[in-house]
Amino acid sequence: MAASWGRWARLLRWRRGAAQAVTAGTLMGAGDVIAQQLVEQRGLHGHQGHRTLKMMAIGFCFVLWQGPVVGGWYRVLDRLVPGNTKVVAVKKMMLDQAGCCPVRCHHLELLPLLEGKSDVRGQPGAVPSPALADACDCSSSDTG
Repeated sequence: MAASWGRWARLLRWRRGAAQAVTAGTLMGAGDVIAQQLVEQRGLHGHQGHRTLKMMAIGFCFVLWQGPVVGGWYRVLDRLVPGNTKVVAVKKMMLDQAGCCPVRCHHLELLPLLEGKSDVRGQPGAVPSPALADACDCSSSDTG
C-alpha cells in the first residue's frame, strides 16, 4: 500500500493533470456503479459496463479540458477575494456560481447526445434539476 501511495504522490508531483484526470475518471465510474447498483438496483447481471466506461471517459476528458480552466478561475477568485474566512468562502462561492458555473455546466447538455439521443430539449427530465436548469439556462432553449 505504501508503494502505491508513493507512486501516486510522484504522479501528482510530476503529472498533476494526468493524476487529476485519473481521479475524476475513477470517481465518475464509481458514481455510475453506485447509481446502477444502489439506486437503480440492477444487480451484477444487469450492470451496464459500457455505461460505466463511458462515464469514466467523460470524467477523464472533462478534467483534461476543464482542469486548467477551473484552476485558473480559482486563482482569479483568490486574487479577487483574498483571505480564508467563512465570509470569504461564501463570497467566492457566490462569484463561482454566478460567473463560472453557467459556462462549466454546459457539458451536461452533451451527456444525452453521448447516450445516442438525438434531441432532448423540452423533454421531461432532460435537465436534472431546476437549479441546474437556471444555472445552465437549459430550460429557456427553444424547441421549435
